[in-house]
Amino acid sequence: MVTSNVYINDVVIEMTRRCNMTCDHCLRGPMQKKDQTKENIDKFFSHVDGIGSITFTGGEPSLVPDLIEYARQSAERNCVEIGNFFIVTNGKKITDDFAVACLRWYAYCHDNEASSVEVSQDDFHDYETLLNYRLLKGLSFFRMRNYTDSVYVLEQGKGKDFATGRKVVKEHLEVSQEEDAGGFSISEGVIYLNCKGELIASCDWSYRNQSRNKICDVGELSLGSLEKAGADIEYLEAQ
Repeated sequence: MVTSNVYINDVVIEMTRRCNMTCDHCLRGPMQKKDQTKENIDKFFSHVDGIGSITFTGGEPSLVPDLIEYARQSAERNCVEIGNFFIVTNGKKITDDFAVACLRWYAYCHDNEASSVEVSQDDFHDYETLLNYRLLKGLSFFRMRNYTDSVYVLEQGKGKDFATGRKVVKEHLEVSQEEDAGGFSISEGVIYLNCKGELIASCDWSYRNQSRNKICDVGELSLGSLEKAGADIEYLEAQ
């Protein structure tokens, strides 16, 4: 059964577990030959009415511009209102299709002050060639982001080898629902959709540890599943 009137402030979708780099500090761990599915994307957007901010991650999201574009089409088909979007890419291989997909997402979102596509650059990346982000430079929402030391390393995946890595904790979810209403709002905390079709609390787990923090399967998001996951649920008086 599709739940109506569901709003999530912060959504992250894992578009692929493939990557064209092998960074020693990667929080995901070794890459996997696995992409997000159109079925998972459709199931998710058919259960959501509004999203504050949506992030597309991986793996390396620039490897699957077709899926990034498909997600926009699915959101549009399901009339999902989205405020802004965010993508971080390593910039190693940027195609026309990826740049166009980003531009179309910018046109779809209604509050683009925070929308951006960023190329990450830090001391951990071993670039064989110059960053290939020329196609992105013409976009008004393009940013160059520098992560220059290990303070940004998360203690997940390969990052566990860094003594200064930051520990990851399960995301705290704050949920509200009007009494006698069918929908609900997740105002605090990240809802993460991985390539296995699982909804996770927090986006900062390795591939190995994601399922340990599973809320439910995609399409089964409900107050019951959030309550089991330890969400803080507040019931409001109907207006």
